[in-house]
Amino acid sequence: MESQSNALTDIGLLSSADITISLSPNGFLSAAMGEKEYPRVTLSRALPFSQPEGYISVIDTENKELGIIKHLNDFPDEQKKLMRDALRMRYFSPEIREIRSIKEKMGYLYLDVRIEGGDRVFAVKDFSRNIRSIDAYRIIITDVEGNRYTIENIEILDAKSRNRLEPYLL
Repeated sequence: MESQSNALTDIGLLSSADITISLSPNGFLSAAMGEKEYPRVTLSRALPFSQPEGYISVIDTENKELGIIKHLNDFPDEQKKLMRDALRMRYFSPEIREIRSIKEKMGYLYLDVRIEGGDRVFAVKDFSRNIRSIDAYRIIITDVEGNRYTIENIEILDAKSRNRLEPYLL
């Protein structure tokens, strides 16, 4: 069993025994690993669509990976909440409920959409890279400012919305 434990350590998997996540006085996510303190860390999903709460990379301010958290459920509730909140902020992507129009102009697509909480108009450059099917149903659209929008299930969009989007799906 000891060799299996060493193998897990070698690839940098972190458990709640290895790392403590907290909020710094400045409101940033921080971490403690043994005697070492990291006043500011960021979290990044290795598998954002298939395992959004698993295999979470912990990165310091010098962009060095401290390790990978196998699953958020392995942590105490308070730490789990902090990590979920940080990931929700980092991966914020409103869901598109309706596509009112798509217009092409000077190499950009301008989408007028209804999202959760209101309406939004945004521009997409290079639609072949920035309108991507994740699987048979899910689509991610990234605008020129780097904001991500999701369509969780294209089948539940109304027919007009699907017809407007179809020419841009590869």
